[in-house]
Amino acid sequence: MQPGLRRYYVLAVATLGFVVQGLSLFSYPTISTLVSHQFVLSNTESGILTSAFVLTYTIVQIPAGLVADRIGGSKTLLLCLSIVTVAPPIFILGGNFDAALLSRAIAGLGAGMILPSGVRILSSSFPPKELHRATGVLGTGWGQSQVLAFLVLPVLIFGQNWRPPLEFSAAFTLAITLLAILPVKWGTTKMSSSSLKMVDARSLMTKKLFILVLGNFTALVVMVGVLAWIPAFLNARLGLNEVDAGRLIAVIGVVGIVASFAGGILSQKIGPRPVILISMVLLAASPYFIGISGSWQVALFWMSMLGIGGSLYFGPLTALVPYSSDRGVEFAGLSFGIFNTMSNVGSFISPIIIGYALDTTGSYLVGFTALGALGISGVVGALLIRERRTS
Repeated sequence: MQPGLRRYYVLAVATLGFVVQGLSLFSYPTISTLVSHQFVLSNTESGILTSAFVLTYTIVQIPAGLVADRIGGSKTLLLCLSIVTVAPPIFILGGNFDAALLSRAIAGLGAGMILPSGVRILSSSFPPKELHRATGVLGTGWGQSQVLAFLVLPVLIFGQNWRPPLEFSAAFTLAITLLAILPVKWGTTKMSSSSLKMVDARSLMTKKLFILVLGNFTALVVMVGVLAWIPAFLNARLGLNEVDAGRLIAVIGVVGIVASFAGGILSQKIGPRPVILISMVLLAASPYFIGISGSWQVALFWMSMLGIGGSLYFGPLTALVPYSSDRGVEFAGLSFGIFNTMSNVGSFISPIIIGYALDTTGSYLVGFTALGALGISGVVGALLIRERRTS
């Protein structure tokens, strides 16, 4: 395969890896009502199953970045996809809360290595002027995962049997794992042992990086929290069943795919700051309006706005991360690992916030509004960005 085609194959595999990450995260919300009923879980306990994924996902970010820089992004991606593949069978065969908790923790452990390795691969495969578009394509994996999780998985539920969606997730992940073998054979750019010894993580934690974290924190706190609970919300407030709710939620993913493409292109034309700012405003406002929706049409509109906000920012923001320190792409994996570790505090707390709000007030609106309020930090972060666009 020609070198030019190889990098686009690598981009495709990295993007599909991102699909696996999102599918692994969102496969539980699709079946959460059935699992909670069978396992007799409170809303807070159900939120903990989502947060267990995010906890191990967050913990592994910095080590994953180091590994990706040291052995190469392709090898790291293959390793993490292999780990994710074994998680659903543990959930299925265990059939209790403890097994589900272990499964979600293992899934988060593997999925936590996907983006650092993907960013490492792309930053070493694409020149700076093309990186915004490449990361925009990478970001479509987030939307694609939502389409799979909320459009396809609900159809696989038969009666009260929540296992087929997890079986599909395992089979899909295995298929992408097989595709990830080829880039390993091609070899990959990696950090030398001497460079690894010289790395100082504190030197990568710059003001620029912290500003970028604010935007990603907002996106994760809002998107993960809302998507973790929106199937149950649509069922309770609008009376939709799992399949109808899934069709509605899938619009978030479809819109997100288009928005992620658009974000990478717009960033090159008008600069990353206005693109990211639009995303952050939509993320801060949309949860409240979803919470007060009285019809599926109104909910659909604001869910579409949420989909735009949750993906438009991804390309320009992610492309800035490898250049947030003076070391540049040499430590792209580690820089992204630090960036994602701090950002994913939002992913960890948001499902629990809504679960706690439901247990104490019985109101989805309170939980959704709290997430939107936290999202104001992203608006502040976007206003502080001073990066010039890459030409």
